[in-house]
Parts: sequence; C-alpha cells; structure tokens
Amino acid sequence: MKDISSMLKKRIYIILFFILMVILSCQNRKDDDPHLKISGTVINFSDCKNMSAGNKEQSRWDTINCITWEYNSSTNILDMKHLNVFFNCYPGQITVEIHEENDTIFISEAEEMNAANCLCQYDLDMELTGVSRKIYQVELIEPYAWAWGMTNPICFEMDLITYPAGQQCW
Repeated sequence: MKDISSMLKKRIYIILFFILMVILSCQNRKDDDPHLKISGTVINFSDCKNMSAGNKEQSRWDTINCITWEYNSSTNILDMKHLNVFFNCYPGQITVEIHEENDTIFISEAEEMNAANCLCQYDLDMELTGVSRKIYQVELIEPYAWAWGMTNPICFEMDLITYPAGQQCW
C-alpha cells in the first residue's frame, strides 16, 4: 500500500511539474510576441533642410512642426514622420527611443553628436511595431524644441480607431 501511495504522489508531482512547465512556456511565448510591446526605430531622415548659425537666420526656418502617421492594422505597424524637427547641423546618426506605458507612447529623439554650433531642420521617418488599434497619448521629446518656442515633452492624442492616418501640427 505504501508503494502505491508513493507512486501516486510521484505521478501527481510529475503531472504538476508538466502543467507548470506548460504555463511558463505559454507565458514566455506571450512575452516574446512582438505585437504586444511597442518599439520603434528611425527608418530614414532627410538632409539638412536649412541651416542657422544664430538668431539672424531663423527666418529661413519652416515654423510648422508636424507629426503625420499611417497605421496598418493587419501588421500592427505605425509609420510616423516628424516634419521640420531640429537637430544639430552635423548630427551623425539620428535615433529614437520608443516605448509604451499605460496607453502613452513615449518617443525620445536623439542625435549621435552635436559637432557644430548651428541647427538644421530635418524630416524624420519612424516605424513603430506592436501598435494596437486604439487611442494613445503621445509624448515626444525633441532635443531642440526650444528653437521654435516649445517645451518638452510635446503631447498630443492619436486616435487610431477613428483616424488610422492623420497629423498633428503645432
């Protein structure tokens, strides 16, 4: 009787072990699913659109700064373009850090180096993956927003349910 009880306990432990492994395995697959976490990267950026070596040249700057977007619900990809964003005249590589917290997409734009004492406007193309069709708040940090009188972060709402393509200008 003791052997049967011991064997039964071992089988129960083995079954529980396998159930636990299946649960953990499913959890890991869920966490690895790229559609569940928003991330993004710079796809392309324009050449310097204009150059300013101080306030006397600012009249050549385009004063409209916009984010445009187009959302593809079948791929969960959001293409964004930041028009007339300021960076150093010689920024090296332009990058973004993108993540989501509580329905807010945080975008922080950065340059590799600031090797010159001048600013340029660029158009910056970004691709965000893992985006759901819903309403997001967007918080954008542009390194030189002060050049056109804005403070960081720049905040706006993006409604991908009603407007899968749109723009926000300021």
